Amino acid sequence: MTDVPARPAFLAPRVASGVGYVGGDTVPLDPLLDPLATVEVAFALGRDLDAGELGLGQVRRAVRYLAVALCASGAGTEASPADFVVGPRRLALDAVSVDGARATIRVDGSAQHGMVGRDAVLALQALAQQCSDAGQPLRAGDVVLSGGPVPACRITPGAHIVGEIDGLGRVAATFADPMAASTRAS
Repeated sequence: MTDVPARPAFLAPRVASGVGYVGGDTVPLDPLLDPLATVEVAFALGRDLDAGELGLGQVRRAVRYLAVALCASGAGTEASPADFVVGPRRLALDAVSVDGARATIRVDGSAQHGMVGRDAVLALQALAQQCSDAGQPLRAGDVVLSGGPVPACRITPGAHIVGEIDGLGRVAATFADPMAASTRAS
């Protein structure tokens, strides 16, 4: 998808197309089959990326902010909509470098670590160009998730998940037990 140096930056870059939540929210598990969670970099766009050849400077200027995010999706469904939770700390692209930053995901206290790849903006540029060429350009307001630098973790009902990326901060969410919610509603 991108040139060789940029490939490690995104394992599966995609435009977030599920439901967005704010850090600290409780996220329902019921629409997800065999759910997994990853910690990712969220690129929020402030400008459309739809004009022919997209230069790196143009892509950088289109990024309104970066934030740490949790992504919850069904196993084996990278291309399908996924719910995501964006952390409270929003930083300008020039205010932080995530290239090589340590990433951690904790599920009920058990941690896994990894590193954000390098050249993340080059991967964003490649995705933006691919979307534009396909006639579905990235638009202001879109959130692009970087792909998980840490292996995905299974989400069980009631799980409390915390994601951290050095320089971006942390985000946390609890994933609701759909059975408990339906029992309370009865």
